[in-house]
Order: sequence, then structure tokens, then C-alpha cells
Amino acid sequence: MQTKRLFFTAILLLAILSMIMPVMAAKSDLGREVLPPNDGWASFGAGTTGGAQAVDAQVYVVTNRAELITALNNGVFSSTSPANPSNEPKIIYVDGVIDMNVDDNNQPLTCEDYYRDGYTLEAFLETYDPAVWGRVAPSGSLEAARLVSRDAQQARVRIRPGSNTTIVGLDKHATIRGGWFEIRGTASVNRTNIIIRNLTFEDTYDCFPQWSATDGALGSWNALYDSISLRDSNHVWIDHNTFKDVDTADDTLPHYFGVL
Repeated sequence: MQTKRLFFTAILLLAILSMIMPVMAAKSDLGREVLPPNDGWASFGAGTTGGAQAVDAQVYVVTNRAELITALNNGVFSSTSPANPSNEPKIIYVDGVIDMNVDDNNQPLTCEDYYRDGYTLEAFLETYDPAVWGRVAPSGSLEAARLVSRDAQQARVRIRPGSNTTIVGLDKHATIRGGWFEIRGTASVNRTNIIIRNLTFEDTYDCFPQWSATDGALGSWNALYDSISLRDSNHVWIDHNTFKDVDTADDTLPHYFGVL
């Protein structure tokens, strides 16, 4: 009798587990998690669902820059992140470290690889040294070359997620290195419903900062990029991310014209 009771108890437990395990599995999938209404700023109104409604064809695991941009572009490869990214619901899982300063074959690029139109750092420093140029803004062909060089790097590191997108790290090692997630709509059409979670953003670095000779007592180098920026956007949930400098920590960088 005791054996039968134990048998039926085991059967009952198995039945209960068979019902709750799929629910537990669904809850553990960060890609499908949403922010319900009334749970923080990003939950205003209807909440934030990101790409939770994505069909299987719009669920991606990405391991490098090209795969990330392709996923944001509905599976179509693009050398640069589209200015008008797809708004199809999509879930993108980041696996490992994705470096944005790479070419289309995932080979690393240095700052020198972005030099255009005769720009070099050495020439820029020599030309616009305040002791020579004065305390006025740089101008002329070398400053124009800096801007072209800056744009070459920007084309690699700027990533534009579309609306209805979830981007999450698969584990604690998921990292975006040197990248700038620009979440940006327009004054008339906002970018909306985006979730970015469980990622490390590391070493977002501008190779071509603007020299502002009159900014502060000695002047200032003003970098362009942040790890994540928002403009004309709403319902954006940025959660459990880490932001840090490693190779580009301030105490490792040189000073030019007496400032960092």
C-alpha cells in the first residue's frame, strides 16, 4: 500500500513539473521578458516589450559586428548600420565579445586605419598647437581631413537599433567593445520599444576628438561617442548593463596640449 502511494505521489509530482517547467523556461528567456506597465520610467503607459513578439526568423545569436548589423537589418548584410533600421520585432542574443572597430571580415582596425585625406595625429598636433595656431578653433584642410577620418570610424562603431528590438547578453561574458548604440528617431517619428540588457559596454573610444581651444582654461578634447545615446526615443529599457573603460581608461591615455 505504501509503495502504491509513493508511486502515485511521484506521478503527481511529474505531472506538476511538466506543467510548470515550460513556464519556468519561458520566464528564464531574457529575450522574451518584458517590462509591464507601472514598473519604472520605461514602463509608462503600456510598458516596454522590445522584440518579445518576434517570430523565429527574427531571433538571432550574434558573435561579431557583421552578424549584429545583419540581424538589425532583417538578416540582410550591410557594411554599415542602416540609418533607418528595421522596426520588425526582433530578439538579438549577444554571444561573447563583439568588437566594433573591425572590418567586414572581422579583422581589427586601429585609429590609423581610419586616417583619410592626409590626416595624421602628428600633423594635427603640430598644426594646431595653441603655441603656434593660437587659441582659436582649427580650420582648413587638416581639420576637414579629421572630420572625414572621424566619419570613417563612426561608420564602423555606430549601431542603430530599430524599434521593437531586444538585445541581450547570453551570459556574463557578452560584451560590446568600442561600440556606440545610437537609439534615435526623428522629431515626428520616435524610436520606441527597445530593450538592452545584460551587456558589458567597454572602451567606447573616439579616435578623432574635436579640439576646442577655448573650452576651459587650457582647452579641451571633446569626444563624440557614448556607449548608448537616446534621441527622439521613448519606451527604452536599459537594464543590468555594465559600462567600463579598460584599454582606454583615463590614466592610460596621453595628454596633448596639456590636457587629456
